[in-house]
Amino acid sequence: MAIPALITALLLIVVGAVGYLYDQLTPDSGGAVEFGDFRSRGAGIGPQIGGSFQLGATLVDVNLRGYTEFLAHDRPEGWSVFLSVSFARARHLPPAARR
Repeated sequence: MAIPALITALLLIVVGAVGYLYDQLTPDSGGAVEFGDFRSRGAGIGPQIGGSFQLGATLVDVNLRGYTEFLAHDRPEGWSVFLSVSFARARHLPPAARR
């Protein structure tokens, strides 16, 4: 059985921008406290693409996000990329997916 034959309905495609602001409210604790009272903060922004489709009797969501980090204080700067995949049993499908 070919993979395209298993994908029965494309439900949604999302393209956009993502971002975050991070500010650590309390100082670090633990064994390495002698190196300083670190309270990190930073920001990130970047692209996102995602999609939802039905694979047999399972709904699948795939999301790829990338952030370029800036305004960093007491943390590294650079690029971060995240891929998330989630699966759910298809119970009630929207009318467009029933074709």
